[in-house]
Amino acid sequence: MARRTMVWAVAAGSLAFLAAAPARAVYISEDIGGPAAGSTSPANAQPPGPVGITASGSDIWDPYDQFRYWHDTWNGDFFAAVRIVSLVGGTDAWRKFGIMARDGTAQGAVQSFSAATPQGLAVQWRDTTNGGSGWAGSFVPSAPTAPGSGGTPYWIAQRRVGNTFTTLWAPDVGGHPGTWSTPRAADIHTHATMPAGVQIGLAATAHNGGQFTTGTADHFSVSLLGTPQGRLLAYDGSNIGGAAFARLTDNSVVAPDHWKLERLYYVPGVTSQWYLGYNAGSTAQFQALATSGLAHQDYIIPRIDWSNQGAGSPYPNGYPTQTPFTGDMGNYTTRCFGQVLVPADPSNPAAPRTVTFREQNDDWAVMTVDGALTAINDGTWTNFVGQGGDGGNNATLTLTPGWHNFEFFQSEGGGGDNSRLMWNFDVNTRLFGSSFVTVDSQYLRTIDPALTQILTQGYGQVGDGTHNGTFLNIGSMPGEDIFAQLTVDFQGGSFTTPIAEFLGVPEPATCLLLACGLAALARRRRR
Repeated sequence: MARRTMVWAVAAGSLAFLAAAPARAVYISEDIGGPAAGSTSPANAQPPGPVGITASGSDIWDPYDQFRYWHDTWNGDFFAAVRIVSLVGGTDAWRKFGIMARDGTAQGAVQSFSAATPQGLAVQWRDTTNGGSGWAGSFVPSAPTAPGSGGTPYWIAQRRVGNTFTTLWAPDVGGHPGTWSTPRAADIHTHATMPAGVQIGLAATAHNGGQFTTGTADHFSVSLLGTPQGRLLAYDGSNIGGAAFARLTDNSVVAPDHWKLERLYYVPGVTSQWYLGYNAGSTAQFQALATSGLAHQDYIIPRIDWSNQGAGSPYPNGYPTQTPFTGDMGNYTTRCFGQVLVPADPSNPAAPRTVTFREQNDDWAVMTVDGALTAINDGTWTNFVGQGGDGGNNATLTLTPGWHNFEFFQSEGGGGDNSRLMWNFDVNTRLFGSSFVTVDSQYLRTIDPALTQILTQGYGQVGDGTHNGTFLNIGSMPGEDIFAQLTVDFQGGSFTTPIAEFLGVPEPATCLLLACGLAALARRRRR
């Protein structure tokens, strides 16, 4: 049977991201493996719920199954999500309630189970028919325990890509999932024998054949996989517009889980990330740092110019005073990033400038400008003043006047370290081609996360692939220079737009009132 697409209407304040229903018109509920009589679930319950499942049963483990299953068919990849409201009744610490994908309804079938329990969120599976079961070995970190009566709901999700199944969780934010967890390796399991066509739904077991437990959930959905998308633009003179949506694998467009529009603030200097205990040793390793997930400490420093050898370093402890570091910091890597201002030529303001940057690093130095790798890309050391080693390396670029994104990397194995970014700019004449000096803070800027403000946010779809909507009216911010960024979330993934600049302009009616007021004031003065 072909998959049928359906949009379920949900009460005000509930999810807007429900998109694709399974093929059959109704979900059904049945006992699997013969649990004690009395297991029930509402006969007419359909997504998104609410759904309450009362179940007995000894467990869902190894070749033995005894549980209640509310389910429907699905073929191919999916993202299934549900809000767990409560798990009450029964006394066993391993009573379970959650999302199950399963190869049919026979006892001992291959299955993937994302199970809320009184101990935490468990990732469990059975890889072969009538075979043994396995689990992650520990509960999903930070995930809550199954809420009791009146407890705080939370969300769980199961994502299938090919034969790989991933369990996620998110806090409840007013009936919507908050930020989905980043899965650890143990939350991801590959089933070599799971067929493309499965049963998908909610399962519950008391883990005690003589007891009953009741799991209650709502906002249940199963959807095709999708990716968040968005854009920002000046929709008109007084609005920030664009789009925030998700595109499914069948190319249909649906609402995202969440979007937010933030105002960002630049401050002088650069962001300096310190990766302690990691000594990058190749260009690829440096360029992968931003998405590596490696632990780092972040600081905003005025410029890139430190040396623990004291050979010209402006800092008494060798390292920037904004950091806690002293002594000889061996075995570490730094990533500095932000924007560098290329001043306009005083005699020809629109002309491109020929700029030469220089590094004096120990050991490695790598630099990118506007995302492109420059000639500063080597692993040979020199000291802070360019003595020893290769004496430093240069990169000559042709750049338009204005701000340019850049990254500057350094790593150190041991035996002394320094980092310095310079250019051939004369601050007095504003001309390039002079001797090299450190790039000063007045020509550097970076985003300060502590100053970031959420301007507006929402859960509904704004625009689509070709049409734009309005996020925020900025007519009440005349003359303000606004740097904004849009983040769109869907199915545990996020898309962030480049930073866009907007100038607050009053709405036409406001401009008319201001003009009339100024005209009236001028007439009074003439009298």
